[in-house]
Amino acid sequence: MREIREKSITIVQNKLSIYALAGLIFMCLFSYAYFANSAVRSLTLLEKSKSELAEVRATITDLETKRLKLLGDMGIERAKSLGFVESNPTFVKKGSSQSVLSLRN
Repeated sequence: MREIREKSITIVQNKLSIYALAGLIFMCLFSYAYFANSAVRSLTLLEKSKSELAEVRATITDLETKRLKLLGDMGIERAKSLGFVESNPTFVKKGSSQSVLSLRN
């Protein structure tokens, strides 16, 4: 126990070690603050980007709707040319014993 006390007193008396330890503590605090700040900034930017993406999607949907209204009626030929496919969907009916729910492409 006495040896540890003597060594600690020696270290404390050496001013270079005190300055080095203080510098190390300062660098650790500075690094913590820097990385915490960059993490908060990144999360804020991510949330902002998500909201902007939602707004852009809504704008695109509105523009597509306006475009289809300007083109007029949507016929079967026009729908097929846009990539839509005719299908015979099976719907679920209440009270039916042979109700089937299916997704056919």
